[in-house]
Amino acid sequence: MTVSIEDNDRRSTHCRPDRLFIPNVITPDGDGKDDKFVIRGLEKYPDSKLFIYNLLRGGTLVYQSKNYTNDWDGQGCYQGLYSYILEVKEEGRIKIYKGPLVIIR
Repeated sequence: MTVSIEDNDRRSTHCRPDRLFIPNVITPDGDGKDDKFVIRGLEKYPDSKLFIYNLLRGGTLVYQSKNYTNDWDGQGCYQGLYSYILEVKEEGRIKIYKGPLVIIR
């Protein structure tokens, strides 16, 4: 889907909204809410790669997946600040998403 917007001067802008919603917090406490790092829309990108780093421990890689299926629950990780890098193929090109991720226990 492409969204087109025209301003008062009749200039057009075309943009494509991101097809993914990536959360920035997980709470793996077993209550069934936000227990896993679930990226909405990821099913459209079956060959996605996910990397998670612990920012409080020098950027140490704590998790990686070459076909991420929304199943990471932070097992083995302490409460704190992390970051993610998600790589997806879109129209034959690699698109990279980066952002913070907080684990609250």
